[in-house]
Amino acid sequence: SHNFHDAASASDGVILDSYENVIATAEVVPFDLTESKLYEVITEDDPTEVMPPSGKLDNELINTIAQWILEGAENLECDEDDGCDDVNVSYSG
Repeated sequence: SHNFHDAASASDGVILDSYENVIATAEVVPFDLTESKLYEVITEDDPTEVMPPSGKLDNELINTIAQWILEGAENLECDEDDGCDDVNVSYSG
């Protein structure tokens, strides 16, 4: 699968490969879903505007992103010392 939001191929200048880039390029406004462009595009009903282009994310993932924004969009990066499993987890995924 192609990643359309890494630094090399960022769509619309949105880079989702790290916390810093998500905050800097995806127009995430902590505690505010209506002002967060990231939330807007993943909940878009217009098929020509919804992200990702392959189809809408599942509701569970959308709810997780919404909860993260509403809780302040903090950097919750996985710390391997805590023993968390990040094998199948990535910002772009």
